[in-house]
Amino acid sequence: VIVVKLMEQTKKQIVEKIDLIQLSVLEDKQWQHLSNDEKALKLASRKYSTKKIIAATWIMKLSKYQKFMWNNQMFYLASMKERHLATQFIVPKELLMAYLQANEQTSVAKLQTIYATIAEEMFKQYPIYREGNMPKKVAEFTKDIQNFEQMTKQVTEIFKATANNATRSDSLGSRLSKVMKAAEIKVVYESITGLKVRKPKELY
Repeated sequence: VIVVKLMEQTKKQIVEKIDLIQLSVLEDKQWQHLSNDEKALKLASRKYSTKKIIAATWIMKLSKYQKFMWNNQMFYLASMKERHLATQFIVPKELLMAYLQANEQTSVAKLQTIYATIAEEMFKQYPIYREGNMPKKVAEFTKDIQNFEQMTKQVTEIFKATANNATRSDSLGSRLSKVMKAAEIKVVYESITGLKVRKPKELY
């Protein structure tokens, strides 16, 4: 993903803005002979084909799996439209023990409570999941739990939704694909070991 500063000629004025534009592997190879700014102009002209782009500047390249902050949460960049969680889901010890100790003899009410509490912990750690239909789905799944097997199945879906990799939960709809704006992103630079992390930095 390339951070591009572009200038658009409208009927009344020249409009300047910063945008995020996807650069494909094929384009990157085909345009090796071009300068970064020339690539930026091609990318901007392609994305805004119905508008008159008169200039573009290549600001920086965001590599795949670049760590960044968006909406006060940490993510890894997967593509222009998709990102993965960058923080590990932590289930409180008492709640984890309640989940691990549950079995076929555990009451339906308790099974539902365990699931609902783990789900609430997910929403607490990842507020972004409150924005869509997930809270409604969790409420429905909680009511549907009638036995131990159903509870473990739904909790597994929560673990899929909170995995900090490409794993996702289809039933909960955990794919993070909301389009981001350059102004909302802060890049996070860290050492190879992950022990040293710089303060999140704005793209421009």
